[in-house]
Amino acid sequence: MLFQILRKHGYTSTQLQILTEAHHLASQSLDRHPQKHEHSERLARTITDFFDRGIQDVDLLSTLAANREKSLESRKSKDRRTTNRRARVEKRKAHAAKTLD
Repeated sequence: MLFQILRKHGYTSTQLQILTEAHHLASQSLDRHPQKHEHSERLARTITDFFDRGIQDVDLLSTLAANREKSLESRKSKDRRTTNRRARVEKRKAHAAKTLD
């Protein structure tokens, strides 16, 4: 499992259980496979970061991590739209410049 390596860093079995359960719940709410999704490790790091800041409630951890993932995905989607929009504008400018020549 993703969090078993953390046992070497001093996490107890109970803490690992909290981290694992939060990851499973967050993955479920994002409609992702807990281990096979391309961003499952990023989600695990997010959960661990929140846990290390003192948040140890499973439901809160999973909600915060899922919300951060949604925010990251939304930001990436927005960046792609902006890039595509800029490319279309540049293409139109190039076409207009050829037309004027």
